[in-house]
Amino acid sequence: MASTSTASLNQSVTGYIHNVTPLRHGVKRQYFEGVLQQRHKVCKVVVFKVELHSKFLKIEKDRCPVQLNNVVVQPSRREDGMDILFTHQSKWCCLTSIDYPYNPTIMVTIQDQTISQILQIDMEYHRVNITAKLIQRESEGHAFLQDDVLLEKAVYTIADTTGIMELTVWGEQNLQLDSWFYITNVSLRMFRGTKFLSTTKDTKFTPTTCTDPTFPLQPTTSEQVTGNIIGAKVTIIYICPLKHKLHNMALSCTRVLCDKCDIFYRTDAITLHTHARLKITTTTSDEIKSVNIENHVLRATIQIPKNATTDTIMDSILDLPTMNITIHNHYITHLAYPEKSHTDTPQPNSPLVHFSPPTQPPAPSEDLAELDLFMVESPLDTQPKVNQPTPPSPTSIADTPK
Repeated sequence: MASTSTASLNQSVTGYIHNVTPLRHGVKRQYFEGVLQQRHKVCKVVVFKVELHSKFLKIEKDRCPVQLNNVVVQPSRREDGMDILFTHQSKWCCLTSIDYPYNPTIMVTIQDQTISQILQIDMEYHRVNITAKLIQRESEGHAFLQDDVLLEKAVYTIADTTGIMELTVWGEQNLQLDSWFYITNVSLRMFRGTKFLSTTKDTKFTPTTCTDPTFPLQPTTSEQVTGNIIGAKVTIIYICPLKHKLHNMALSCTRVLCDKCDIFYRTDAITLHTHARLKITTTTSDEIKSVNIENHVLRATIQIPKNATTDTIMDSILDLPTMNITIHNHYITHLAYPEKSHTDTPQPNSPLVHFSPPTQPPAPSEDLAELDLFMVESPLDTQPKVNQPTPPSPTSIADTPK
């Protein structure tokens, strides 16, 4: 998704122009787009000087390296990466040569590729189509676009007959695991030397069938530890019904203004979204680990009402006992109570973590061997209740007439 960094003005960039579009009509003015091939990545170029359209078409045809001066470089509003805005103050010139070659594979028609072929591509943001099987869901999270729109994300392991890699899916998608999909318009990304695919605004998932065996799955990169949460810093974000982040939210008010929507919403229509940075220790090491935990894992672990504060959420997190913790790429993806041994004394059921104690605690259940922390409420006691006769009181016996 879009970076949180700000736009850079008066920049100069060099590269090769590809994929110049026809003129397009915006809300206020015309423009056209293209792609600038740089050394290790490609960027979208938006040109507002429409009189240069024929010039850019010729530059693309001649494969001439260019330098674009006085342009605006800003995080993309639609996908990962940066956009280059060629405004009415921008200039351009052709260069004799640059120290990397023209890449003819950056074409308007996006090609179907296998995973092994994709792993050979060194051009970040290069788009491909792929037929692959969703093997497992590794993690979930969220991010904000540049215009403060909240977007959910999930990381999957995908595989075909030639290899495996990770796919980051942005937005809400109803994807069935262990199923094959023809996935179009995904973007090649790199992070800390590892290549992965990411969906874009143009990505589509089409279910398909395939009987070919997938590439052997490598051992999971998730880490399983048993430990304690010893530190926490909680962040609360308020979201309007259209997924915009609210910057001024007073819980005492009956309505709140969303600047993006330019409308007031009832306070009870606002969603509380939270995440936290944690410090944990494990039972097998003295090392203190720094991890993150997302909204969906927190809500499956503790009860978070609409009027929760960072302090109440933090207290509930730090009150958790020793837990089984699953970590993927520094994010906690699962929390559960450790399994009890057969020699342990059975403990009564208790609600997970609430901000106020329940009015009537659940009855004990001796056959419960494990509490799953992802249950929002304690399980109901299914043992039938037997009415026991009430023993007579001592006073009633003494007062019996002889």
